[in-house]
Amino acid sequence: MGRARRASAVLAVLLVLGLAAPSQASTPPLVNWGQVLPGFTPGLDLSSSNICTSGDPACVESVLRTMARDLHRLASTCDHNAVFQLGYMRTTEAYYESSQIPGFYDDVAWMHHYDAVFAEYYMGPLRAWEQGDASAVPPAWRQAFGAADGRELSALGNFLMGMNAHINRDLPFVLDDIGLTDADGDSRKPDHEQVNAFLNTVGDDMIPEIAARFDPTIDSTPHDDVLMGFASAQLIQTWREQAWTNAWLMTYTPEPVADLVAQAIEVGSAQLGALIRQATAIPDAAAQARDAHCADHWDDWDGGDGVYFDGQDEPPAGLPTLSQVVDTATIDALAAAGVTLDVSLAGGVQIELSTALLPPPLDGAVGLVGDALDGGPGGGDDGVDDVIGGIIGGLFGRR
Repeated sequence: MGRARRASAVLAVLLVLGLAAPSQASTPPLVNWGQVLPGFTPGLDLSSSNICTSGDPACVESVLRTMARDLHRLASTCDHNAVFQLGYMRTTEAYYESSQIPGFYDDVAWMHHYDAVFAEYYMGPLRAWEQGDASAVPPAWRQAFGAADGRELSALGNFLMGMNAHINRDLPFVLDDIGLTDADGDSRKPDHEQVNAFLNTVGDDMIPEIAARFDPTIDSTPHDDVLMGFASAQLIQTWREQAWTNAWLMTYTPEPVADLVAQAIEVGSAQLGALIRQATAIPDAAAQARDAHCADHWDDWDGGDGVYFDGQDEPPAGLPTLSQVVDTATIDALAAAGVTLDVSLAGGVQIELSTALLPPPLDGAVGLVGDALDGGPGGGDDGVDDVIGGIIGGLFGRR
């Protein structure tokens, strides 16, 4: 059901947005690591001979090798997609390190499988885009790849565009594919949330590396890399929480309603991508300066401190508390069907369903999920949106 729902949602959004296909592939086709590992499909099976289906650590190692090869190819040509590629690879390295800490996750095999499925949701569209098959690329990724090919954005813009497509768009579908509960019916959310434990530390090294290799303007606080790392981590955590909620709506609502949720995810993530694209656009002179820097420094990084996750949080001090409001347009067709879509940089893609769309047992449950996002059971901090909004507003103001 999940794959059919995604296909219909992508088609509907392409018709609504009218996004154009690239005229030709910019690079040769890539090897599909999913095909190299035959039989890999979403759904954990510990007895499978496929290392990714069974959640074997070797699967994550395979993913990282592919990411490293792709990064070298993109970085050496100063392809603007290299920025997100680097960020995603460093985050995956941090995940792998955290998975080797005894007891850090309840179900390590499931997390390895989760990591592999999630990676393919990015690598698959990247392959399709580079092969000129835009019809196989979701709208949010079309926005990200198109902006990178056009050399339109700062590195911050490329990074945010990739995060938006992969978290706000891909992650709900990934979770819907692999399941929100285990065989006993227990929620997988604790392990999903454990990922947040290392995100605060990844950016401390990742942002300076992007600055050193690709675009110095991304490091707006070079004397406080912890602050920049915290800002990116908090944004990711907020979007990941909303992605879980959107996956929950697809999983536990009737199929016609779940299809509407899927369409809202496609529309909302593409819409947010357009907002980011507009907010982080740079003039031609800045793009040329960025490319000149990359040409001289793309391979300069010495590896930082060599550790992306040491098990310790590094909270910053003195975070700004300014807020930023981003105006969004209403998607009339979804609204008429009872689906309210709210898109913002701070909140991601937030979807609310009319009670008329839900059978009585789910009516109250959806309310509980919404409450969780506002600091209720399993939720976050009431002030996080203001903090993130202020940081992002400051970053955009410096471009």
